[in-house]
Amino acid sequence: MENIKDVFYQNYVSSGQAGYNGLYNLKSGKAFYFKYIIDKHIPSDREVRIVDIACGYGLFLKLLKQKKYNNIFGCELSVEQYSLAKKNGVEEIENIGLQEYLEKITKKDVFVFLDIIEHFDRLEAFRILATAFEKTEINGILILHLPNAEGIFGGKIRYADITHEMSYTKESISQLLNIIGYKNIKVYEDKPIVHNLKSLVRRIFWDLLTFPYRLLAMSETGSFKNPLSACFLVIAKK
Repeated sequence: MENIKDVFYQNYVSSGQAGYNGLYNLKSGKAFYFKYIIDKHIPSDREVRIVDIACGYGLFLKLLKQKKYNNIFGCELSVEQYSLAKKNGVEEIENIGLQEYLEKITKKDVFVFLDIIEHFDRLEAFRILATAFEKTEINGILILHLPNAEGIFGGKIRYADITHEMSYTKESISQLLNIIGYKNIKVYEDKPIVHNLKSLVRRIFWDLLTFPYRLLAMSETGSFKNPLSACFLVIAKK
C-alpha cells in the first residue's frame, strides 16, 4: 500500500497546505521572517554551503540567492512543490526524499529544517537529525523551526497538518539535540518581525498581551522566559 503521507505530500500545493498563492511574494510576512533568519543566523560569508531540507517551493533558497549566497542546495519530495521552485528560478533543488538526500550528500556548513521535523515521530526525527549532524562540518550550524507545545496557540500548529506527528518544548528539542551531539542550543520565540506599521502594531500587542501569561507561568515555574509563540526557532552548533 502506498504510504498515506506521500499522498498528502504529493498534493501539498493543490490541497492548499503549502500556502502558495500563485506567486513568490518576497514582501510577505513569511518572506520577512525568512530574511530575519538569514540576516541574524546565517554566516555572512557568501561561500558558506547551505542546505534547505524539504525546502517546499523554494522561498528560503530564493531569498538566499537574492542575497548572493553562492553555495546553496535543497531537496523536496513533493513534485508539485519541486516544480514550483524550478518554475520560479530555484535550480539548486533535487526532487528526492530527505533521508536519501542526507545520506548521499557531502558535508555542508549550514542545515536548515523549516517546519519539517514535526512531520516525523521521535525515532525518525532522531535518525534524520543524527544524519544531518554527521554531514555537518565542525562548528557548522543547524536551524530548526518547530511547533511549540507550550505556545498559547501551539495546538493550532500541531494539528494544522494531518501529517504532523510531534510538537516540542524547548526542553524536549534540547534533549534530542544534546543526545545527538549538538551544542550551544538556543531557542527563540517567534515574535512578530517588524517590517511595516501593521507588523509594528502586532509586535506591540504581542508584547503587551503575552505579559499576563508570562506572569502566570513564572508563578508556577519561576521562569519568565518560556516561549509562548505557536512555533519557535532553534539554533544549534556542531
